[in-house]
Amino acid sequence: MITLPKIQNLTFRNQLLFSFLIVFVPLILISNALIFVQSRNLIDAGIEKELNQSVTFLKDLIQITADIGIKNRFKAITKFKFRNNGYAFIVDEKGNAVMHPFLQGKNLLAQPQAFSAVIQKILNEKSGKIKTFGLSVPDTRPGEQLVIFRYLPQYKWIIGAASYVDDIYTPLSTFSTLITLDILFFLLAFVVLTYLLSRSVTKPIENFTHILDNSEAGDYSIRLNYNAQDEVGSLARHFNSFMTRMEKDHDQLNDPSQKTIATQDTLKSKELKRQVLFNLSFQLISIISPDGIIEDVNENQLAFSQCTETDVLYKPYWDSPWCRHDEKCRQEIKQAVERAALGKTARIETAIVDGDEQIKEVEISLKPVCSDKHVEFIVAESRDITEIKCADKERRKLLIQLQKAQKMEAIGALAGGIAHDFNNILSSIFGYAQLAQMNLNNHEKLNNHMNQIIKGAQRASDLVKQILTFNRQAKNQKSPLKLYLVVKEALKLLRSSIPTTIEIVTRVETRDMVNADPTQMHQMIMNLCTNAYHAMTTSGGTLTVSLSTVDQIAPAHQNKDYFRPGPFLNLMVKDTGKGMPPKAIEKAFDPYFTSKEMDRDTELGLALVRAIVEDHKGLFCVENIAEHGTSFFVYLPVVTKRGSAAGSHTGSDASLKPGKETIMVVDDEPDILALIEELLNRFGYSVHPFNNGKSALDAYQKGNISFDMVITDMTMPHMTGIALAEAILAENKNMPIILCSGYSETTTWSEVRAIGIQAFLEKPLDTHLLLSTMRALFDK
Repeated sequence: MITLPKIQNLTFRNQLLFSFLIVFVPLILISNALIFVQSRNLIDAGIEKELNQSVTFLKDLIQITADIGIKNRFKAITKFKFRNNGYAFIVDEKGNAVMHPFLQGKNLLAQPQAFSAVIQKILNEKSGKIKTFGLSVPDTRPGEQLVIFRYLPQYKWIIGAASYVDDIYTPLSTFSTLITLDILFFLLAFVVLTYLLSRSVTKPIENFTHILDNSEAGDYSIRLNYNAQDEVGSLARHFNSFMTRMEKDHDQLNDPSQKTIATQDTLKSKELKRQVLFNLSFQLISIISPDGIIEDVNENQLAFSQCTETDVLYKPYWDSPWCRHDEKCRQEIKQAVERAALGKTARIETAIVDGDEQIKEVEISLKPVCSDKHVEFIVAESRDITEIKCADKERRKLLIQLQKAQKMEAIGALAGGIAHDFNNILSSIFGYAQLAQMNLNNHEKLNNHMNQIIKGAQRASDLVKQILTFNRQAKNQKSPLKLYLVVKEALKLLRSSIPTTIEIVTRVETRDMVNADPTQMHQMIMNLCTNAYHAMTTSGGTLTVSLSTVDQIAPAHQNKDYFRPGPFLNLMVKDTGKGMPPKAIEKAFDPYFTSKEMDRDTELGLALVRAIVEDHKGLFCVENIAEHGTSFFVYLPVVTKRGSAAGSHTGSDASLKPGKETIMVVDDEPDILALIEELLNRFGYSVHPFNNGKSALDAYQKGNISFDMVITDMTMPHMTGIALAEAILAENKNMPIILCSGYSETTTWSEVRAIGIQAFLEKPLDTHLLLSTMRALFDK
């Protein structure tokens, strides 16, 4: 039986009435009270005005009739009446009634206390108004009176007018009675209206409730007979429609055959959908137990491994055919399954083998499915990422090729300027060397000339380092880097090749560091500046390079796909050329795009710059103003930790003490070998020179000489310095070895240090640095 809470028709009516009493009745009472108070105030003001006018009239009347006898004047005043019961009176300063309709000629202060008190107050104030009950005399009715009085100084009289207050407010009382009757009538009308309105709404609902209460249990044939075109009629129609559907569903459910068939069809449909989704998924999916046993696999997984369900079902997931090639892969997957069995989602990247014995890179996600906080089973989903990995490797390979090609182009552009600088340095060295030969007997001049030769050689060394830094093909190694130093170095190198018609303005406002590869940062700056000055080769202009730290990326430069927090190092490269057309900006990041004329050398564009910036987790954008130039902005995340230097581990402040140790020196350049031998002999060391690595290693392995240190060049024929160091360290891991190199594009300091080599010095060698490094290693 369908039952509903009994509908009380009085509830709605009472709520409606109560709402009126709470909201509308107080509003009506307050509004009527305000009207009553305002009306009283208006009447008070009007009566006071009339009394004032009456007193003024009497005052004027006394003054006008001053030449008339006193009795005639009093007779005229006595006839004066104010409203129905009002009267006028005159008293002197001693309280005698000069004129009074009831107490003529009497001393008013000798009257009863209430009366005399009012008179005394009038005598004290002389002019004003009061409300009092004290002026009633035996021949008059008692009541509250309003008194207005004025002082006549020429007569020393006080003239006043009095009137009963109840006479004044008689109209107001009538008005108040009408308001009360109006409120009572309104309340009665509303109660009747409320009853009629509630009855019209609750009556059909009460009928519906009665029908439902009297219906039998399970009776779905109940219908409500109410067809009015109102809200209750709409409710009845919706109820009838609902009961029709309920009756139909109930009949189907009560039919055993229909119920079984419907249930089976539903289950089959759901199972079919699940199986289709399971097998049609592009991912390799397996259902495994918390113990790692495979309970089900989809068709894509079987096709990938070219096996059947018999080959994989009810076996450990890590013993499946796709893991049989590598024990490391098996252990990684087993550990991931164990984590998933604890209720944690596990994700790993590993390599599995397909049915053709091809190694595939995959990303495996193991997601536990729990019930009552227990893992029921684990869904293992594998995604083939081989193509993604290959594409990433190919992209990096193309990037390296792009870098090499651009370096060759940039070096060609810089060749003229570098040749000019190098010839100037060589001219200085040749000139001072010739002057030194001319002044061999003058030790002071000879020393000055030799110092100038050393300075020139150092300048040449710095210039070579700049070229090698730009052209180095080393691996991408990021470490905390002071970018402002790279900016200064790049602009110094670039100044040689930029026409003098182009002014370079540098604004470095920060010394913050970024996690970056120095070579790529150098190349990025050179590329941006080269693109900028190409836009100004015709008429010249200004190339502005600024470096600053910002807390966030400028709104105009923000990218919806870039979500890294600040602060950022902001590098801006701006030219004053003609700007770039919109179509050119769209293609500016395509490799080998150029906006130059066809008869000029093409450039690689900004594709390399964007690749470098993205590889360093930064953001690159362009601002273009037609006829005013183009600005390039690079945002790189700031880091605070300073990385260790990749150079020598010794300081240059070590004292140049002599020594007696035995040193092996290996270099294929006879001049350098002789230079080091003479230098070390001068400081007391026992030096054994070798011009190649093989002879040096043979001498070491024979053991006829007990060497205390090895100083070797890196690049030598037959056996490199690194190979020699590895062989010696294999026999004596504590042997101090100093590796020297003029240039290497394949080996970094971190790789050298990993071998066990304790110091690395760049050529040309600084003799003081060499001696102090040797002494520091011996002392350690």
